[in-house]
Amino acid sequence: MFASWLKSSNDITAQFLAAGKLPDMVNLGGGLPDAGLYPETEIKSYAAQILYGSSSEWLEYAPVAGIASLRQAIAKLETENGLASAPENILVTSGGLQGLSIVGQAFLDFGAPAAVQSPAYLGLIDAWRPRQPEWASFNVHDTQALKAAFTASNLAYLMPAFANPDGACLADQELEHIVQVAAEHGTLMVEDDPYRELYFDTPTPLSLSARAKAAGLPYLHIGSLSKTLAPGLRAGWINAPAEIIERLTLVKQGSDMTSPGLPQLLAEAAIRNRLMDTQLPKLRAAYKARCSALLNALDTHLGDWFEWRAPTGGMFVWVTSKREDIDTTKLFEAGLKHGVCISPGVVFDPIGADTKTARLNFTFNTEAKIEEGVRRLAKAVQDTLR
Repeated sequence: MFASWLKSSNDITAQFLAAGKLPDMVNLGGGLPDAGLYPETEIKSYAAQILYGSSSEWLEYAPVAGIASLRQAIAKLETENGLASAPENILVTSGGLQGLSIVGQAFLDFGAPAAVQSPAYLGLIDAWRPRQPEWASFNVHDTQALKAAFTASNLAYLMPAFANPDGACLADQELEHIVQVAAEHGTLMVEDDPYRELYFDTPTPLSLSARAKAAGLPYLHIGSLSKTLAPGLRAGWINAPAEIIERLTLVKQGSDMTSPGLPQLLAEAAIRNRLMDTQLPKLRAAYKARCSALLNALDTHLGDWFEWRAPTGGMFVWVTSKREDIDTTKLFEAGLKHGVCISPGVVFDPIGADTKTARLNFTFNTEAKIEEGVRRLAKAVQDTLR
């Protein structure tokens, strides 16, 4: 009855989103911001101005490519972040994930090879899964694997800044090398970039897309306000050469016709009023402290069983088991019984073979709750080893 690709889908995303609503569950699994840090007062003010203003634009069908003032605001924001852009370079999407889905529909033939950074964002795996691609995974630090993947596919997905799930942020030299490999193999790079502004201290290096554009290469830059303002706005975009945006707009037209007008106008007001100038310092300070709390808790409770690398921004710590007898898929299930939710590495592996890693989020919970969550996770580990 249903399409065959649904048999390979995962239900863990829904589980950790649901876990965030359970009163006694410590959710370390979701990639969720802290709702207590949303700029609620400011967004309510913008909404009142829009709803009670003289224009009924928010009730109308918006242009397929997005409301003109928002496209202009996003182009200005992207230019400030180092990627010179004009409104015709912007396609507004309902969140970054829709942008990834549109790209997959536009550039991936059914069963074609798709190069993906490993470990991979599970939303990307889900978005491209209906195309049933031949996954060509690569570690960005492995030159031979990178070249092999870029040879196999003319489309490559990367998240260079505080990657979901492993939190890695690539340095200038690594980014330049990737651009060089892409130029040599004629590979179109899809840069997913929602965490760029969530650095703790040192600003994130210039984007892969800005470097590709400077080198005369085509590029696809996926942006979003979900992690910096509020995910409920579903404000995302694709930034690409104008001729690519024209074709991608046709794909979006057959998807949802247009993104809702009210969230677009709210996003435009937030950018125009430079809300992120005050919002981002709050997020950086809070998330830095919570990351430290998670790292300290890991040292205290899980150091005998796991190893990890301290991130310099983003939302995640990626842990790897030191022992062969720890299966993180089983640990996910045991953790739920102890009141803690994690994201097992299997969902970030396109072929579903990784059972030794897990993603832990530090942005959703208070420092005290993070400590409690890791303490519960240690008990779950003990249960799986019995």
